[in-house]
Amino acid sequence: GGDRTVQFWTVQGYDITLDIRLSNRGVGDRPYAIEYLWSGGTLNDQYNANHEALTITPPEEASRAAIVATISGHGYSSDAEYCGEFCNHENHFTVNGLSTYTKDHPEASTAHGCADAVHIGTVPNQFGTWVYGRGGWCPGLQVDQWVQDITADLTFGAENTLEYHATIDGVEHYDTST
Repeated sequence: GGDRTVQFWTVQGYDITLDIRLSNRGVGDRPYAIEYLWSGGTLNDQYNANHEALTITPPEEASRAAIVATISGHGYSSDAEYCGEFCNHENHFTVNGLSTYTKDHPEASTAHGCADAVHIGTVPNQFGTWVYGRGGWCPGLQVDQWVQDITADLTFGAENTLEYHATIDGVEHYDTST
């Protein structure tokens, strides 16, 4: 219940139509609260430093918790390697130093990664590099949310530490464009 705000930000001009469809798919529970953690940025030598560890205290009465993230290479292409588009960038979330959950993009840099995804929504024949696999997105294809249940790693009603960092092909990335 209550008012909600939806925001969309981009440096590119778009005509936007929004159609919101809400449903209960038999999950059995609903979100009690949402805690904002981090947002993206350009994957350069300051990226991980700009994503400091956080301390959160989930409500004691909560029964489940998850990391919900929308992760793609959009905005990472400002370095010389265009790693947001064409490198496997891995996103690591660590909960209380116990477990690390990783979202990676092995389809990046494949010769036909986006062409092979036409049947699920990639818009074909856009000239240029549209056929190549990218880090978490393809032209015209939605970027699905990545959801990881972290209930087992949390202590509800107490402080918990969440850490996040990104790597490219398993190593820290340093911008080589300067």
